[in-house]
Amino acid sequence: MVTQQDSDSVSPASDEDDATSSSAAPNEDGQGGQATFSKEVQERAAAAASECGEGPTATSSSGSPLNGSSNGSIAGLKSGDWLSGASGDTSGIAKLRGSDVEVATTWADGPSVNISIPQLQDGGEYAKDRWNKSLIVAVAPFTDGGSWAQAASGAYDEDWTKQLQNFKKGWGGRDGTLFEEWGHEMNGNWYAWQVQAGQEGDYLAAWDRYAKLKASIFPDIVLTQTFNRESAGYDGNSLDLIAKGKIGALGVDYYNQFPYVGDAAAFQASLNERDGGGGAKGFGAWLDTAKGVGLPLIVPEWDGNADQGDSPAFIEGMHEQFATHAGPGAGQVAAECLFEIDKDGGRWQLANSGTRMPLSAKAYADSF
Repeated sequence: MVTQQDSDSVSPASDEDDATSSSAAPNEDGQGGQATFSKEVQERAAAAASECGEGPTATSSSGSPLNGSSNGSIAGLKSGDWLSGASGDTSGIAKLRGSDVEVATTWADGPSVNISIPQLQDGGEYAKDRWNKSLIVAVAPFTDGGSWAQAASGAYDEDWTKQLQNFKKGWGGRDGTLFEEWGHEMNGNWYAWQVQAGQEGDYLAAWDRYAKLKASIFPDIVLTQTFNRESAGYDGNSLDLIAKGKIGALGVDYYNQFPYVGDAAAFQASLNERDGGGGAKGFGAWLDTAKGVGLPLIVPEWDGNADQGDSPAFIEGMHEQFATHAGPGAGQVAAECLFEIDKDGGRWQLANSGTRMPLSAKAYADSF
């Protein structure tokens, strides 16, 4: 998902292409917006963040990039390096920057694909004979009509077993790392699996069930919990949703919007922003959160937004963050993918010859 929805009744994506459909409505937690969280909630969230050691002085309790052997590992990545890539037009991005992509992002989060994971199977876009690099795959834990309460009770164990078996069937034996985003952007209000206040217990219980199945069926997957940069559905602190000990990486989808940053000073000022519930919003705050829970950070989706403007400073700032914090360790950036998909009137494209963000495209070519 690339933008905030202006309604709490948005239908979930129905297929891979619809997985990133959106409106351009701003999130009210954005700069200058009306706060959506009460003072009590904000104070409680700030206290929770302090108790959990989140912040620039936080240190990881583990020198390992992953919490436990069953959480997978990031193949061949060393401190100072990161996997850089794109979704959609990966060849176009490779041509723009003059080097091959090292990772891609794809989605299998609609009801017709979330169990079968067709992209990885024979004939699929990322089948074994077509792709032997790292890959980030976003999948749905359940679709329309499902709930976290049902998930916690075991209602979807059979589906999850098939889902993981299909991951293993489609991926097994490759050289790269497979990141699985399970129930991505749950802090938004546009997917069936959004989490609302009061559902934290069921949500984390469901993660526990899924992580145990994953460990027994296909432990090599790096199970990833990906938030949207800004909350638009969860009235609380994102720390309360992190499935500690169950995941191999923390993820954030990060676009230049709500607030939009147009120059280097604005980018720097945005790094430590937090949302109304006290959770991370700025990229630096997300790095701090990852460090505080002892995990690497991945960025499955990021880009400018042509409807907001053409900001080379955002592209340059993101590259600086990736390069400065690169690696597989706690609070480091392990992987990122530019969202290079032809949709929404070219809102997200840099490699296209008719890009609406020519300055950003040049900045990407020069930086990457």
